[in-house]
Amino acid sequence: QLFIWNMLSDAPQQKGSIWGTRVDGDIMSNPAFAHDTVYVANVEGKVFALDGDTGGVRWSTDVGFKTTTAPTVAGKTVLIGTREGFVFGLDADTGEILWDFKAEGKITDSPIVVGDTMYVVADDGKLYAVTGAQ
Repeated sequence: QLFIWNMLSDAPQQKGSIWGTRVDGDIMSNPAFAHDTVYVANVEGKVFALDGDTGGVRWSTDVGFKTTTAPTVAGKTVLIGTREGFVFGLDADTGEILWDFKAEGKITDSPIVVGDTMYVVADDGKLYAVTGAQ
């Protein structure tokens, strides 16, 4: 099958696909999968949680800033970095913004969590290590 993107309103179901879901905006990073849910963010700042079995939208949250990273899932928190230097922590079940952290530059890669510490790289040349107490 040949499909030219943006020429048809709906993409065809690819052979061997389980499901396909259209979300608003451009997706420029990989999705994350946890809790039977696919988490994906568009560059415009919306984060989506999609049912892993059906592709149905469980929730979507607009963080208000352009995203620059793929989602990271740490426990029951979805982490997403932005061009304006924020990392947002969203509730994995509801999409509610639980907290945010502000770096001095654009977040350049997905946050990494080890134990109770989140590591974040920004284009200000710094590596931030953030714990739950900060």
